[in-house]
Amino acid sequence: MEETTIDLHFRPKDFREIYYSGGKASIFTYSGTRMYLLLTIAGALVSGLFYFLSLQSDSINFIVPCVLSVIVTLICFMMLIVAMIRYCEWKRSVEVFIKRSGSYKLNKIILNEACIQIIQDKEQNIEKWESLNSVNVQDNFISITGSATNYIFPAKSMQPVEFELLTTIIKERITNKIPEVNDLK
Repeated sequence: MEETTIDLHFRPKDFREIYYSGGKASIFTYSGTRMYLLLTIAGALVSGLFYFLSLQSDSINFIVPCVLSVIVTLICFMMLIVAMIRYCEWKRSVEVFIKRSGSYKLNKIILNEACIQIIQDKEQNIEKWESLNSVNVQDNFISITGSATNYIFPAKSMQPVEFELLTTIIKERITNKIPEVNDLK
């Protein structure tokens, strides 16, 4: 295999399309927070219903369900807060990564028989093919988990021919070396 060089043109928009797909762009549409948000709202409505029923009734039959629904609502609310904090930390780390990736002037991948080299300005990372842990090839990106770092290459950061070439090389070099290769075309 001869050495192949692919020049990359990272744009923040391309990374955002990958990271924020499937409702991950908003805390309200992200699946990890949406469920707790809906449960908290439903619990608050049920608690309010039992509260008003207990005010209208002379008996204490509705007080126990009211108290239980308030407790369940508070638990859901606490879980919602934890999920929101995790989401905000994840989103902040993604934005830091996108900002850092967009700040590099020179981005290229050099592929050869022994390794894959990722060059970003003066920083160079070399990963031997056998030291890669996993690969995920999708229509719009390639993700590689190396021994020390994870790499993501949006398809839009290179020419379509180069993306197909990179996909082909990865399939040739990695398919038999990594026990679990995800979603190779």
